[in-house]
Amino acid sequence: MDKIITRGEALEKFGKICRKIEETMFSAKVPGASLGIFLDGEILSTGLGVTSVDNALPVDDQTLFQIGSITKTFVATVIMRLLEREQLSLDEPVKNYLDDLKLSDQEANDKLTLRNILTHTCGFTGDYFHDLGFGNDALAEIVKELKNLPQNYPLGKLFSYCNSGYYVAGRVIEAVTGKPFEAATRELVFDPLNMRDAFFFPWDVMTHRFAVGHHNKDGTTVLARPWEIGRSAHPAGGIVTNVRDLLKYAEFHCGDGTAKSGQRMLSQDSLRQMQEPGIQINPGARIGLSWFITSVGKEKLISHGGGTNGQICEMVIAPEKRLATVALTNAASGSAITGLFSKLVFEEFLGLAQEELPAIEVAKEAMQEYLGRYAGEISDVELFLEDGKIMMRVISKGGFPDRDSPPFPPAPPLEVGFVGEDTIAPTESRYETSCMRFLRDDDGEVTILQTGRLFRKTDH
Repeated sequence: MDKIITRGEALEKFGKICRKIEETMFSAKVPGASLGIFLDGEILSTGLGVTSVDNALPVDDQTLFQIGSITKTFVATVIMRLLEREQLSLDEPVKNYLDDLKLSDQEANDKLTLRNILTHTCGFTGDYFHDLGFGNDALAEIVKELKNLPQNYPLGKLFSYCNSGYYVAGRVIEAVTGKPFEAATRELVFDPLNMRDAFFFPWDVMTHRFAVGHHNKDGTTVLARPWEIGRSAHPAGGIVTNVRDLLKYAEFHCGDGTAKSGQRMLSQDSLRQMQEPGIQINPGARIGLSWFITSVGKEKLISHGGGTNGQICEMVIAPEKRLATVALTNAASGSAITGLFSKLVFEEFLGLAQEELPAIEVAKEAMQEYLGRYAGEISDVELFLEDGKIMMRVISKGGFPDRDSPPFPPAPPLEVGFVGEDTIAPTESRYETSCMRFLRDDDGEVTILQTGRLFRKTDH
């Protein structure tokens, strides 16, 4: 940190932030949250609210939450450890490790690499979920099913969030280590970082206090079922842990590749590669190796969020400032908490705030080419006019946490507006990192909405 902050000052700032979060939890209908900061060697953490509206226990900083897709950064960390042991390569075809790999597109099958997977440039259907039980063959079996998924975009060309690719990455880890994915992750990351409260399986979680997910349905907060996402999805989002253990992991990624025990886990060059900005996602974000690379002011940030069935979380790290934030929530509306928490921490502790982009006035006639329905894999997006404002509605189609799961309850529409050419953002957060882009075909027609996932226009 540039300015030395005493522990008393840090606790005062943290308490102030938590009081604001508590107020927002009530309005956003978030039953519980666990919040924490890693600050140049110290951890500040707390719990707010309850684990479940039906069986309420107080949330504390030891309460376990599903961290969802933050798991993907653990997969990348394991892969970099195996790379340094010369057991695999980021740029060698995956089929060299999995000789039974079969994808629907022959070129993708022959050329898919771990780098494609870690940068979400696989191009095949990314949101495919199938619970295949708890057997040691779960990953092998779901990878076999990938041959049925269409190649929607050319390999390596566009960023489109791809959970399915991480099944392949997890299976590669199994193939080169000769161990189940979960055991390899524990050996290569959990144990060296002393993450004693990090788990995958529900029978381990249920011996501790843990959070249950929630949805808001017709104004009522209800439990999200099922709780488990399925072993086949573990590399995409299966870790369950608490805020303190996750901050130990964040601390490692603020460092030089050495664990607190003194064990060298990764070289500084490997950490640098993971945090190196690659393909652009939107005007304010690029993808590294699993990490999203953004900035606040001139400060580089690496981050990842996670969402499971009714649980939302986020981890944001400023490596050069040795500052990290973690917010874990047990509600589908938890993004109202996670984004606010990191925003307040960076304002209070670093004096840094995201600059809002100015709104751009667009004539009603010019809006027409953007309006309509855009098809995704487990949800569609609809853009429509209401009282002269552009509204965005996300329409769940089901398919998560299992391919046969019903749609989630609908969320209220979100007002969006133009902030650049072919670029929109939510009016409540007009930041570069919140931008969504429209992509055009060779004839100049709007065909795709890029929100992180790619949604194809159905009525142009």
